[in-house]
Amino acid sequence: MASFDDRERRLEEHRQTPRGIDRGLRDRFFGALEQHDRVAAESGKETLRGQFERLATEWAHDRSHRIWNDVHKRNLFVGRLRSLLAETSISALEPDLIILDEFQRFKELLEGDSGPAQLAHSMFNYADEHSRARVLLLSATPYKMYTLSEESVEDDHYSDFIRTTEFLMDGDTASFATDLNEFRHRLLTVDPANTVDLRLVKKRVEGALSQVMCRTERLAATEDRSGMLTEIDDGPATVTDDDLIGYVALDRAADALDSRGMIEYWKSAPYFSNFWQGYHGGQRFETEVESHTETAATVRNLLATGNGTIPWKDLVGFQRLDPGNGRLRLLAGDTIDKGAWSLLWLAPSLPYYRLGKPFDQSETADLTKRLVFSAWAAVPRAVSSILSYDAERRMVTAQGEPRYMNVSEERARVAEPLPLPNSTTSGMTALSLLYPSPTLAELGDPLTIGRQVRGETGRIPTRPMRSVISTSGSGNDLDLKSRLLPEGRGLPDRHRGGGGDPIWEDTPGNELKSGDLSHVF
Repeated sequence: MASFDDRERRLEEHRQTPRGIDRGLRDRFFGALEQHDRVAAESGKETLRGQFERLATEWAHDRSHRIWNDVHKRNLFVGRLRSLLAETSISALEPDLIILDEFQRFKELLEGDSGPAQLAHSMFNYADEHSRARVLLLSATPYKMYTLSEESVEDDHYSDFIRTTEFLMDGDTASFATDLNEFRHRLLTVDPANTVDLRLVKKRVEGALSQVMCRTERLAATEDRSGMLTEIDDGPATVTDDDLIGYVALDRAADALDSRGMIEYWKSAPYFSNFWQGYHGGQRFETEVESHTETAATVRNLLATGNGTIPWKDLVGFQRLDPGNGRLRLLAGDTIDKGAWSLLWLAPSLPYYRLGKPFDQSETADLTKRLVFSAWAAVPRAVSSILSYDAERRMVTAQGEPRYMNVSEERARVAEPLPLPNSTTSGMTALSLLYPSPTLAELGDPLTIGRQVRGETGRIPTRPMRSVISTSGSGNDLDLKSRLLPEGRGLPDRHRGGGGDPIWEDTPGNELKSGDLSHVF
């Protein structure tokens, strides 16, 4: 494996190597310029050369004091040249396969007459005498069957689906659209005793779609085609009386704010009113609060008395907080309740050595990451806030009563930073916890040591590391610094003169000795 020095040297050589413009690309660009000006001249329009000469004359003097219109004309000219160069570059690229990953983020490129869309289509439609480019759209986001009334105006899932099929079918979607409409009609008017026509139109829709799209899953990785996945049924989510009371309070508050459709938010995010920033209801509430209206007071009262918000008193006192949502209860029971709050990180799947507490507990040993998917922006805020609070609550109450209150003043009192050395060697113990030394990392590589001991038991050998430290016994502390520096490539110039970084400063009482790091081993 190349060292950092080797990579840095090659990068510097690459930067210093003189490079000219690709001759083929240059010739194509010049040809495109001549073709553009030829067409412009035949149609009586100003050529690019004419625009350049006119702008060069106008900008020959007094470039620092130009009105906005002059700057705008110059920018338009530069933009035309860049667009022409981009089109030329596409032809030079000669693409065979174009892949758009998560293509739903680039919907504007699949349609429309904008500059980026036209440029993208010139690449999509590239062809030469041998072949034509193929386009592959990838996405792990399924299309929704319908659009909810409370979703934004831009979210029209059916129209998005139709536009995507038009792109994939090169616009030839007349028969497909007819079959899709007929399929919808027959689903709504289906006769259970006669489904022949429904099945026929369904087959036609499937046949048309299978020509341009497919669904691929990683199933063949195992013999049973399980995709290395195990389905775990957590059972139905529980809905408590307080949950229903909270929904009623949220619905009444939304009604007072002239905001509707709270059912989907309530099902997804607990205590939604605490996390509704950016939503219509939240924006209306902020407006009412700023105006000190009676509506604001009414909404506050409805939410506070109806389990619609997180109780502030309980939050400050680190009291137990009900998740407020059936799905979140399942997630908390599968993570926090199993001891995840006691882990700074997940236990390694293949540990180098036998783990101790709390990683050796049966419930925490099998914990893995959880992915939570939701269409609502409030869900990540709600889930992370409530689960993080519950984890911290268990930490501060592990010995009984909370050690401090959940307010910023008391948090600042207990959140002491890790002390690092200033002008003495007393803080070197803390430094060793963070010290990024490639030399020590290489000598203490558990894989290398594991190959050496071949399964033998006993302490990890420390002789190689001790030998590095012992080199300072001859008084050559500067050499020790050079070998252990994070850069791993010698002592920087600022340290050779004794100035700069206080950790390595060569002043009396602050020299780095072998004993300063001996506790690490």
